[in-house]
Amino acid sequence: MALKNLFLIWFFLFFLWGGNCPEGFVELDDNCYFKRHLDVLQDFIDSNTSLKAANPLKIGYQEWTNNRLTYLYLGELQITTLPDSIGLLKDLNSLDLRKNNITGLPEGLCSIYPYYSQVNLSDNNICPPYPFCFDYISNQDTKECESFKCPVGYEELQGECYKNSHIQVLQAIIDSNSVLHGITPLELGKNIGYQQWENGKLTHLNLISNQLTTLPDNLCTIYKNLKLFDVSYNFICPPYPACFEYIGHQNTRDCDYSEISNNNIPENIFDNSGIIISQKGLEEINSEKFQNDLEILQSFIDKNESLNGKNPLEIGKQEWWNMRLVSLDLSSLGLTYIPVKICNIYSNLSTLNLSNNAICPPYPGCVEYVDFQNTEDCVKYVCPDNFSDIDGECYFAEHLKILQEIIDNNPSLEGKSPLEIGDAGGMQNWIGGKLNQLILVGNQLTKMPESICDVYSKLSVFDITNNSICPPYPSCIEDVGFQNVEACFHSLSCPEGYVLFDEKCYYFDDLQVLIDFTKINDSIQAYHPLLLGYQVWKNNRLQQLFLDGLNITKIPVSIENLEHLIYLNLNNNKLESLPETLCNIYPHFKSLEITNNLLCPPYLECFDYVGHQNTENCEYSFCPYGYLDIDGECYFEKDISTLQDFISMNESLTGRTPLDIGVQKWKNMRLHYLYLGVNQLTAIPESVCELLSQLKTFNISQNNICQPYPVCVEEYIGEQDGTNCP
Repeated sequence: MALKNLFLIWFFLFFLWGGNCPEGFVELDDNCYFKRHLDVLQDFIDSNTSLKAANPLKIGYQEWTNNRLTYLYLGELQITTLPDSIGLLKDLNSLDLRKNNITGLPEGLCSIYPYYSQVNLSDNNICPPYPFCFDYISNQDTKECESFKCPVGYEELQGECYKNSHIQVLQAIIDSNSVLHGITPLELGKNIGYQQWENGKLTHLNLISNQLTTLPDNLCTIYKNLKLFDVSYNFICPPYPACFEYIGHQNTRDCDYSEISNNNIPENIFDNSGIIISQKGLEEINSEKFQNDLEILQSFIDKNESLNGKNPLEIGKQEWWNMRLVSLDLSSLGLTYIPVKICNIYSNLSTLNLSNNAICPPYPGCVEYVDFQNTEDCVKYVCPDNFSDIDGECYFAEHLKILQEIIDNNPSLEGKSPLEIGDAGGMQNWIGGKLNQLILVGNQLTKMPESICDVYSKLSVFDITNNSICPPYPSCIEDVGFQNVEACFHSLSCPEGYVLFDEKCYYFDDLQVLIDFTKINDSIQAYHPLLLGYQVWKNNRLQQLFLDGLNITKIPVSIENLEHLIYLNLNNNKLESLPETLCNIYPHFKSLEITNNLLCPPYLECFDYVGHQNTENCEYSFCPYGYLDIDGECYFEKDISTLQDFISMNESLTGRTPLDIGVQKWKNMRLHYLYLGVNQLTAIPESVCELLSQLKTFNISQNNICQPYPVCVEEYIGEQDGTNCP
């Protein structure tokens, strides 16, 4: 409590003193803005007469997050020029420049595209050649261009350029499916489904319910680059192209399963929620198991008169995935008997619905309870152990208990029974006497008990949005949806362990770490802890922390208390050492960036490497084993060796050093971007195959490469000038 009071006093004094903007930020209209981002907006104004005299904060539509520009719409403003400084907008998520008069692009744009930002340049007058990060830019008025033609590797269709290889894939889909004959590649999916292209490259392909029966193998050449691909609800029979684990729900009733062997069965399958599940430990999926599932369906027919004469595949509603029955709905079919064989596949079924029949207990051992049965003709019915009888139906006692706890914790539900909650705005759904769905939207709830976690993972739907639930929330719930939390703070109090600022509760231990940062670093002592860098809080816990470029010299030992932290950026500071306690949370990080500091080796044991460091004042410096020191930087030796192989095999690169060829980007000493287009290459080394798995971008198009070349580069080969090939 003493620490909390100390913090409140500090907070009061901060604002009493006036609290100027942090270093690197400027104050405008009583708000702080990142100066570099404002400078870029001013550069836009200075370089475009249509924007003269405009206020940087008033041009277009802008969104700022934590004082940094994250969204910029400058459409329809007669802009002609983009400033070179545009590459400084590293925090930008989206840049929209459609419908202007732009004729050229600065190379600096490639600093934010495509890794950082979505960039829309449609409906301008941009003439090729484009910066290296763009093969082609769609929807441009090129009438004034000297001699526009589609780039190498693209073809013109209906006045636009489209990637050749992508058009070929669409044509192959048409050729391999007779139902599609007679349409053009760009018409594929037009009746049902859609295509989406971005700068001449296919990004979305939806072919749901197009009566497809097969997929061509060349689909794999573009599959991994598609943002969306959906061919579910067709008639596609396995085996599928090698790049697919599974292709969604297919009607495989007419497929010949005799061709399926253990050699071409996917290693992984999707469950009904779309989540990939490993096949390890599961029964092998093959034609024999398919037949077993059919036999179980036949046993339902044999034991129930109401199904006499039915085909096993015609009873009820069924879902088959990878030749296994995964969902079975036999409700309202007049059933009187459940065959014991159902237990052989019960664990494979995501849904088994036998409700509204006349099935008498006892049920097979794997089926605890069956909903809504007409048991009038049955011997006296008793609910199974751990179930409670309510109005003649059985409900799992533990789930009823959880619902009762929700009632006990919320005055708005007083007087309700467990089965009645949700009536005001929502619903409950029970399957086999167990809670399957719980929707409590708009029920004026103020608290959700921790016990909900005992059932949360088993619910197919859980929704508590539009209530007034105060934090902290149950540990299992990542997103509680919109909550009206005004009432949570009216008494200026937060739950134990939390403190209140600006009508929000923050976990005090996390705030204390931020305070510790300010205490031990002179450069940020005047900072409000919640204005320190860029922060993302989720459920009142610090999740992301960006402290780049703040001249920080020390990291507090207390950093280990940031148990929910997954992103930490400490680039471009003056750190000379790292506390060992950082290793206690390091395994939880999705990203930890600490480059461009003054760290000297040896580094903490939990770090393989810490990125580029200024080691001029270090007593000694070395690269880790397997890495090379080149001009004071460490590079992975095998990556350098592969680049050297390119030089050795190509006369056009003679005299170059490995770091000088093409356009390269390195991250944590590993090469992750390599552009070697238009370099007069004639050969590709085999060693590149090992490199490809880590590269985000690899481009070798528009060279003179002859066959044979490594198989691994076939999808990257693009257009080549084979004039001099044997």
